[in-house]
Amino acid sequence: MRKIFFAVLFLAATIATNAQLLWKIDGNGAKQPSYVFGTHHLAPVSLIDSVAGLKDAIKASKIYYGELDMSNFDMQKLQVMTMQKIYLPEDSTWNVIFTPQELAFIDSIIPSQAPMPPTTKRLERISPAFFDAQYAIQRAMQCLPDFDINKQLDKTIFSIANEQGIESRGFETNEFQLEVAYGAPLRQQAEELLADLRNPDADSEIKEMCDIYMRQDYPALEKFTEKVREGEVFQRASERLIYSRNENWADQLKAVLPEGGVFIAVGAGHLPGKRGLLNLLREQGYTVTPVE
Repeated sequence: MRKIFFAVLFLAATIATNAQLLWKIDGNGAKQPSYVFGTHHLAPVSLIDSVAGLKDAIKASKIYYGELDMSNFDMQKLQVMTMQKIYLPEDSTWNVIFTPQELAFIDSIIPSQAPMPPTTKRLERISPAFFDAQYAIQRAMQCLPDFDINKQLDKTIFSIANEQGIESRGFETNEFQLEVAYGAPLRQQAEELLADLRNPDADSEIKEMCDIYMRQDYPALEKFTEKVREGEVFQRASERLIYSRNENWADQLKAVLPEGGVFIAVGAGHLPGKRGLLNLLREQGYTVTPVE
């Protein structure tokens, strides 16, 4: 499903010998290597001990780059901003955004999946994009039973860096991420939600994605992301959620990679493909290789 890659990305399986979540960036005149790690917002923290060289890569770094600057993270402020973004104006309820046939379809799907099924009547003031993201997270968590909201992988990796006094930076602001996630035109949000709900392979794709991530199988991740991003609706969403952001991040990294010593932690769905972060860095002249 499209939303898994951003809203949250990728139970437990045996870790493969060719684990490829951590990549080394060197060459191109860099004074020392940098590293990029593909995270998953719902993966168990125990994964850290299974990634060869991860703690050493963090220890060798001078700058920690995440999607957000976690050193200035304010959960209360983010919650307020999110509520302001996800509630629709009174003249833009689901009865206006969706046709009666679409609403009937959504109501027929939701009860079969949700433990406490909401109805479109109860959801009429919530943005379709927010519901889509939460729906995807709920289904992904069924494949990742060891997830603990108080011990998130991203935050734990940041904490390791922070404890070592490494400077923290972020590629994006909360405001920007909320706009990317929930700022698309409402009819576009509706089309993307309907495409997700109509996908007959959604459950098997979520399970496959979780398995791929937990065994750190990068070749399989490349094939999987190429498959699930097919189609006009998903390509348009990927452009907004994945590709344009990758290009922005690669551009920001131009200023710091020559000095090296940068540890980058971003969602694993941002790494693969021609317009993935790894290839964009190669196009800048760097050698990007897996740490094994």
